[in-house]
Amino acid sequence: MSLLLGGSVFNNIFYRLMGASVGKNAYIEGRALEYDLLSVGEGATVGRETYPQCHTVERLVIRNAPITLESSATMRSRSVIMPGATLSKGSCLQEFSLLLKGEVTGTNEVWWGNPASRRPPGVYSSFDLNLKDEQCVSFSSLELI
Repeated sequence: MSLLLGGSVFNNIFYRLMGASVGKNAYIEGRALEYDLLSVGEGATVGRETYPQCHTVERLVIRNAPITLESSATMRSRSVIMPGATLSKGSCLQEFSLLLKGEVTGTNEVWWGNPASRRPPGVYSSFDLNLKDEQCVSFSSLELI
């Protein structure tokens, strides 16, 4: 159902009805399975084809842990966050990156890679266009018509 609503205000309502904590002006286009373990802060962005994965299977046992995206945090396209991980305020997880289980980013940091690590200042990917250090564009920071 959320695939049909992706990127709309109705998707936020759907996530809230399913048990997720969704802040004001959040933009959610990705998909989740464990809505009740997902917390998306005010102005946070969950980009297209992202996967906040709140579960793992370890030795035939399913383990769940919450995922938190604090205010203004951004998951860019096709990135994955594992259980127990937190994207801190203003942080950005770049495209095709994997934030490992239990990892916590610092405030206003940019993380990239598989597994993800903090991007050094002055190093850019091909996806960054005229961005300054530690800056990440999110849909919630743009004016959408």
